[in-house]
Amino acid sequence: MSAPMSKTGTFYDVLQLRPGAAADDVRKAYRRLARENHPDAGASDSEAMALINQAYETLSSPEKRADYDRELTRPAGPGRRPGRVELPGDRLKRRALWAGVAVAVLAAAGGAAYAMWLDEPEPQAPPTVKTAKPASPAEPGLRLTPSHQLASWPAAKGAPRQP
Repeated sequence: MSAPMSKTGTFYDVLQLRPGAAADDVRKAYRRLARENHPDAGASDSEAMALINQAYETLSSPEKRADYDRELTRPAGPGRRPGRVELPGDRLKRRALWAGVAVAVLAAAGGAAYAMWLDEPEPQAPPTVKTAKPASPAEPGLRLTPSHQLASWPAAKGAPRQP
């Protein structure tokens, strides 16, 4: 609940009272101003009387008056704590702001990724593996023999025989 202010200031200013006024003083000030400003009594407008009624309703109730006084003594400003009053359009504005920030961040990240993609070198073919020519029977060198043929080879001199 925020402390409503009128063109003349606080509800105390509307009833022409000091902030620490007693309950009897509030009632007397209301009756006096109601007689002066009542639409049936004279040339006063109904808006002034509505403001006087609202001020009296707030200041005559001890609970409402305590809440109102707390609101008056709170620091002003958009980031005041605790209990900042949220106006109807605040949530929509905040969501729109965050959506704009998200779009900007995604656009920047996408632009950076695109720039990195442009700077990448062309992919190269993997290097070819050079294979050795198989040794011919006439050339000395290593020759691979299938394992099923190894059993038929004679054992080398000095090597233990396998059972």
